[in-house]
Amino acid sequence: MLKETDYEEWKKIKNRYPKKPKHEDVNIYLHQTSLKPSKSLKNDLINHVISWNEFVARYKEEMNSAESQERMLKIAKDAAEEDFYLISVEKAENGECIRFILIYLIYHIAKSNKIQLKIEDNRLLDWVKEAFDKNGGIANLSNIYKYIKECSPEGESIEIYKEIIIDSIENRSSDSDNFNENFEDDFFCFDGIGKDIWGLRKYLEIPKASDINDEDIVISGGSETPKRRKEETNRIIRDTNLSKKIKLLYNNRCQICNASIMIKGQGYSEAHHIIPLGERHNGPDLPWNIIVLCPNHHAEFDFGVIAIDPETYEVIHEDKNNEYHGKIISCKDPHQLEKKNLEYHLKNIFSQ
Repeated sequence: MLKETDYEEWKKIKNRYPKKPKHEDVNIYLHQTSLKPSKSLKNDLINHVISWNEFVARYKEEMNSAESQERMLKIAKDAAEEDFYLISVEKAENGECIRFILIYLIYHIAKSNKIQLKIEDNRLLDWVKEAFDKNGGIANLSNIYKYIKECSPEGESIEIYKEIIIDSIENRSSDSDNFNENFEDDFFCFDGIGKDIWGLRKYLEIPKASDINDEDIVISGGSETPKRRKEETNRIIRDTNLSKKIKLLYNNRCQICNASIMIKGQGYSEAHHIIPLGERHNGPDLPWNIIVLCPNHHAEFDFGVIAIDPETYEVIHEDKNNEYHGKIISCKDPHQLEKKNLEYHLKNIFSQ
């Protein structure tokens, strides 16, 4: 794994890595790799003669020499076998930026030579998580790229980051075939809902009511200390991971009235299966059969008071004077409701 850090942080952790590098010309210190930018290029950046983007372009040109390519390939091979740190002992305003660019250049050298190289870039990972937080816990890759561009020095181009951003997310998601068990399981994907849409897993955690205990069933009519007995029962778990992900897609807002209840600082909504999951209906637990609702509209759906027109997506309420009757529900791309499911609910539940 190729890692990055600054010199002060390295001094704290270096005792964990007593082993010296395999060769002198490729050291753990950036200034000893012979892969630094030329003195003239560095001075142009420090003296503001060129922009950061111009610096990156020229630095990449300097690294195109056969000698530099060979050195970067050597680092890639070493880092594929064991932890390998790139460290800058220069000031953060210069050294850190140079180190980050070098990491990405080495990453692309590794890919072109089919070397499986993992990257640990804490700066980039923090930005990715901030992008999710800014977007309510869910974001597509374009949202993430946009945020990281805003965070980058002088609005630098993030083209060289993009593959590593994807890898950083996939390496930290148990939903991905590229999950690395050495990392935290930070992210989840919207498999089956949309491509390139990801979420921060902590947002799937929802508050649990204090009086809910799935093992106990109250059998008394009314009492300060109701009697309880153990029972085994088969039931369908309706608050599935899929439901949680779709609720997050809508920021826990009802698709009919746009309401969201705040509970302990978190938005709360309910996922309703248009064709119910239980016996008799046996509906599918698929994205196209799930609608996000507030508790009031959820109850109305359950009791067949409300439905959705399969053709127009307009609300059909048994009370034609209801404020939401005729309102078109909101659907966020790429989540849509399947026509046949809406038809089933209209015919078999609403009309009964």
